[in-house]
Amino acid sequence: QTFCKRCGQPFVCGVVAGQAHCWCFDLPHRPLREAGGRDDSAGCYCPACLDKLVAEVAANFRNS
Repeated sequence: QTFCKRCGQPFVCGVVAGQAHCWCFDLPHRPLREAGGRDDSAGCYCPACLDKLVAEVAANFRNS
C-alpha cells in the first residue's frame, strides 16, 4: 500500500504493488513542483491529488 505524499491517503501504486504498469503511466508526463519549492521528484501522489496538482501547475503557468 502506498500513501499519497500530499494528502497522506492510501492508494494503489502499480509499481509498488509489483505490477509492470501503474495508472499514472497513462497520464502525460509533466515535471511538477509544489508551491514552496519542494522537490517532488520522489514519492507518489494519489489520483485525486495528482489531478489537482496538474491543474494548479497549469494555472500557474498560464498566469505567469
